[in-house]
Amino acid sequence: RLAHDGDRVVSAHVEAIDSIRRPDGSKKIGKRSEDHPVDAGMALILANLLTGIELPAPAEFAWRPL
Repeated sequence: RLAHDGDRVVSAHVEAIDSIRRPDGSKKIGKRSEDHPVDAGMALILANLLTGIELPAPAEFAWRPL
């Protein structure tokens, strides 16, 4: 479940999102209709997903003079 500060645009975008459960148990996420944008809602979903992913440590570089 996602939460935000009540911004009207974010609320409208989240309300415009629809999902369909596939036979394999996964969900397909998309728009309820083409008339309403979902960008802010999708950004919330992606941000939530990325917070749960452990990213590898950045590579260490050794600089040497030319």
